[in-house]
Order: sequence, then C-alpha cells, then structure tokens
Amino acid sequence: MKFFASALLFIAIQCSAAEPRFGAFYFYQNEATLAEKHASLEDMARFSRNVQSAIWKVLKPARIKSSTGYLIVAVRSDQSIAVWLDMDPAVHPYYEAAISDAVSDLRPFSVSDGSVVFALQMAIDTPKFTTKLKPAPKAWEAALKKWGDDDMDRLMWAVWPKPDE
Repeated sequence: MKFFASALLFIAIQCSAAEPRFGAFYFYQNEATLAEKHASLEDMARFSRNVQSAIWKVLKPARIKSSTGYLIVAVRSDQSIAVWLDMDPAVHPYYEAAISDAVSDLRPFSVSDGSVVFALQMAIDTPKFTTKLKPAPKAWEAALKKWGDDDMDRLMWAVWPKPDE
C-alpha cells in the first residue's frame, strides 16, 4: 500500500510540472536592419528553438503559477546574450534567473554590429497567450522614457551596458 501511495504521489508531482508554450515572435528591428547586422533569420529561428528547449528543461521540474507574457532576448555582436521577462503575473525571481542563465549559456546567432532584439510570446500552464501587443519589460521603463525604442542599439546600451563600461 505504501508503494502505491508513493507511486501516486510521484505521478502527481510529475503531472504538475510547469508547461511553457511559445507563440508569435515580436521583432524590435525591421528586416532591413537585421540584414545590415548580418543576422540570418534561419540562424535566429534555430536559436529560438534552442531557447524554447532550454526554458522547457528549466521549468520541467518547477511548480509555479500560470503566467503569460513575453520572453525578450538580445544578442550582441560580442556574442553575449541578455534576457528579460515581461510576464503577468511575474515569474518567481528564482525561475526568472534560471531562465536567464539557461538562455545566456546557449550559443547565439551572429550579429555583425550592435544588437538584435526579439521577443517570443510565452505562456506557462495556460492555453492562452497574452493580449498585450508589445513587450515592455519593467527593467526597461526608465530607458524607454528617455530614449524610446526607435533605436534599439541605444536602448540596449542603456539597459544592458557592456561589463567593462
């Protein structure tokens, strides 16, 4: 009987793992800008699949609240990666850091100059995606007020300065 109860508990824990789903892309830069930066859409798509897989692995053992929003990723020409979440309700800081670390450890696509920024709709434990049309992470609020998002390179320097600067 103990074995049966333990088996049911194990199955219940496994069934309650967080399930991330990914939807539409949001590109902060137009196709001409991406071409100027030599960012291949095929390489970006491959990278996006790796991002989704990494997040799935991070959240597989997690038990967190349902949430919807965006995962924002920036790749700089020095091959560094930054990650922001714009989720409602906010993801627990532990899992936000784990997601950021997992994505930052991936091999990025090439960018010749500045940075390329995109977002993915993300839903955790819900079939519905956010109705918010444009991602805007809280960490960007002050910089967006000052710079706007017409020049993503300038905005990225404001929200994500190089470590040696």
